[in-house]
Amino acid sequence: AELRSLILTGEPPQIQVKLPDSDEVYTITTVDGSVRLIKPTGEPDLILHMTQETLARLTESENTHEAVQDALDQGKMNIETVADEKTLLLKGYLGIADQFNS
Repeated sequence: AELRSLILTGEPPQIQVKLPDSDEVYTITTVDGSVRLIKPTGEPDLILHMTQETLARLTESENTHEAVQDALDQGKMNIETVADEKTLLLKGYLGIADQFNS
């Protein structure tokens, strides 16, 4: 499963990453399957809350899926849903969520 823009509007997937230990906020999206840091253009679909240390572990990990699952299991990352379920489904988030729930 991968994230994609909405077909009718072209609105890209946007995930905001909040780092409460540094007051930094990033917005990421995917372009042609690559993760990109962008300027926010409206409300994000999801907000990920984690520390700088957790973000570093995720970005340095050779197995991102496993690192994300570990961060979720250990309570080191929380996911806040902003978009409605239909938008999440159309942008591919629910397919990704299923991978973590199985």
